[in-house]
Amino acid sequence: MSRHRKLQSQIHDLNEIKQIMGSMKNLAYLEVRKVERLYDNAQQIVNELEKLAADFLSFHPIFSSKSKSDEQIWILFGTERGFCGNFNEGILEKLERHLENSGTKATRLIPVGQRICSLTVDDPRVSKYIAGPNIFEEITKTLKQVVFHIDSLQQHYASISVSAIYHNVGSAKIEHCSLLPPFQDGISRRSYSQPPLLNLATESFFLELVNQYIFLKLHEIAYVSHMAENLDRMHHMHGAVQHLDEKINETVRKNNSVRQEEIIEEIEIMLLNTDMPQNLF
Repeated sequence: MSRHRKLQSQIHDLNEIKQIMGSMKNLAYLEVRKVERLYDNAQQIVNELEKLAADFLSFHPIFSSKSKSDEQIWILFGTERGFCGNFNEGILEKLERHLENSGTKATRLIPVGQRICSLTVDDPRVSKYIAGPNIFEEITKTLKQVVFHIDSLQQHYASISVSAIYHNVGSAKIEHCSLLPPFQDGISRRSYSQPPLLNLATESFFLELVNQYIFLKLHEIAYVSHMAENLDRMHHMHGAVQHLDEKINETVRKNNSVRQEEIIEEIEIMLLNTDMPQNLF
């Protein structure tokens, strides 16, 4: 095969790869758009529940007392697929820094997503590996598996604490959040002159409030993590497509140059093989 044909084949292959990466970028964009509205709604409801909890706890502080847990569990929201840079490595680094600064130990880890699971395959602290969502519609299924496993652990301990580490699009940082015990992450106490009027007993009300809060907070975290994952993938694909464009242009220029050289060589061979009078030269 001539150099020209090899370069043409290379250009064809590069264009195919560019189309695939472009499709991946578009799919990531669609995922971000799908989750944006639901994330905003979940965030607003979580904020309202936190305000409600602050009001309630200001009159019933006994429910906010902290006690030492028998088991500390960390949910690590990673990615199911690649092309996200150091997304998963950042989650693990955040975990170790937080544990070192707080002087605590994580006795149980629940990594969510195949990519972060592969990074913790030899970690004895892992309690269960859980597949992450490929698409937005799979988020609820993933969270059900997380909750089911935490429920199974809770049956073996008098008390547990549950925290999550995830990428937050809003702050552009990797954050951690305490889920159990709830309402521990800097919720400001609201001071009213009168306690809230309840139709339930205080214990029943607080239990229902906690259940609703954790359910929605987990969805909020999963939504924002999914957004961050796909935004990272979009940026990664954008850079890759730009690099491919440069490579394609470079290969096209090289192909044109090689083709010109081959044409000149063909003309020279034709002239040499042609029986022409010497005086023409």
